[in-house]
Amino acid sequence: MSGFPALPRGLFIAALIQLALAAANSPETRAAQALSWHGRRALQTDEVRPQAKIFGGVTTEPGEFPFFASLRHFGNHFCGGVLVSPNLVLTAAHCVDGNRAVPRHPAVQVGLHGVNDGPVDSPYFEEFRVCRTIVHSQFDVRDLLNGYDIALLVLDRPSTAGQLALLPSGVELEPGDPTVVTGFGKVGNHRVATTLQKTEIMRVISNEECTDKWQAASPGVEIKNTLLCVFAGNGTDVCQGDSGGPVLDEDASVVLGVVSFGPPDCALTDVPGVFTRITEYLGWVEALGGADSVAYDSDECSAEPMLPKGAVTEQSAAEEIIDAIEDGNTDLAVELIQTAVESGNVDTVVEAMEMAVESGLQKEAGEALFAAVRAGVSIIDLQPAFRALRGRK
Repeated sequence: MSGFPALPRGLFIAALIQLALAAANSPETRAAQALSWHGRRALQTDEVRPQAKIFGGVTTEPGEFPFFASLRHFGNHFCGGVLVSPNLVLTAAHCVDGNRAVPRHPAVQVGLHGVNDGPVDSPYFEEFRVCRTIVHSQFDVRDLLNGYDIALLVLDRPSTAGQLALLPSGVELEPGDPTVVTGFGKVGNHRVATTLQKTEIMRVISNEECTDKWQAASPGVEIKNTLLCVFAGNGTDVCQGDSGGPVLDEDASVVLGVVSFGPPDCALTDVPGVFTRITEYLGWVEALGGADSVAYDSDECSAEPMLPKGAVTEQSAAEEIIDAIEDGNTDLAVELIQTAVESGNVDTVVEAMEMAVESGLQKEAGEALFAAVRAGVSIIDLQPAFRALRGRK
């Protein structure tokens, strides 16, 4: 104890305890603790200090979320993610920033229903190496409230998953919008789920309301616009462990956020889960991080990332039509065809029909054209499109 004044050991320790208690009770410290538990120790010790394991959720069907990615360390699941292109996983930065006992280049598994599934258990199972990890350069694990909790993982080869999560291009979220969260883990404070879980419908809430709810439990917390809060208020929420997992739109096709942090107790049903708001980082994802990123290349493999659907360049109107046809969304295809014709852009529909011929979608495209006629689009205006579909100019 050299360097300290001659003070009886018991009094010295008591003084230290008092100082520590005073510091721990400050609003700033309480806020920092609430978040640091989520961002650091939760991943190391799996204590009851969140990060997105589904609490009060329901078991998914096999193959229901083919784009869900499980990040693994020594074979164990420790974070979630979501496939946004055949070889690109979107996740949370704090899962892979290297500041804890987790790897920068984890193994990634997709197609899981059970947390320990393998190729024998699931026909959708695939396992990958991560060749490059891209983390937002402004991310700081000590300050999750500041945002930037976002990362991309480049896989060693493309996945054959039948569905990828779409980026929220053009999506405007409003309070009350329905969402679904999926992930592995605890269905209660002490009950671990062995199959992939999803929440019941959770609603987007305003950041102001989210701040108020958080401050009731952790004074000093303020939710910024780069963060997204969803809330059920009925005991359904994210809990510990599955940071990086996706919050999706009601149709479970568009990724709206990735789990960043949540309340310190899964039973705190009045405190919402908090996600990185993907609409605020579309430019970052489009540029694959660009100048605002730190990239870590693996020594074991290399691969070029495949861009998320529609992420870099805005889809042409013709591509939107053909995508709607390919997805079997006739109503959307008709709406897009009608808009193009009313705008004097019949050439757009012609281009879409030419693309349909190239893709072997003549039958589906023809059905969309006839549906557009039934909806009131002039068959005379669509004659060039019908000719293109028959391979004529």
